[in-house]
Amino acid sequence: MTSRARLILGVLLSLYVLVVLRAFQIQVLGVREIRDRGAKQYGSSIPLLPQRGVILDRTGTELAVSIATKSIFVQPAKLRDPDKAADLLAPGYPAPPGSSGNCSPGRRGSCGCDVRCPRPPRRKR
Repeated sequence: MTSRARLILGVLLSLYVLVVLRAFQIQVLGVREIRDRGAKQYGSSIPLLPQRGVILDRTGTELAVSIATKSIFVQPAKLRDPDKAADLLAPGYPAPPGSSGNCSPGRRGSCGCDVRCPRPPRRKR
C-alpha cells in the first residue's frame, strides 16, 4: 500500500472509531439525560375547562347548558374481573334521579355509562 492509501485508511478508521465512541456515549452513558429530556418534551399538563356556549331559543330561554357529570368508560375485553370492578366503582357513581340505569354500548366494544350499570350475567365455565 502506498502512503496515501494508508493515510486515507487511517483517517477513515479514526472517523469510524469516533462515531462508535460517540454512539456509546449517547446510548449507554447518557441514558438518564435523554430520558429526562424526553419526559420534559413529551408530558405536560394543561388544565382545560371546556365550556359550551349557551344555546338559546328565539325568546332568549336557555335550551342547553353545560353541567358537570360523572361517567365510567370500560373496555370489556381488557377487564379481568367485571364483578370486582363493578363493586369498586359503583359507590362512587350513584344513579341520578329518573335514570333507567342502562348502559349504552360505545365504539370498539366498549361500554360508557353515566349511571350505575347492572352486572352482566355470569358465564358458565
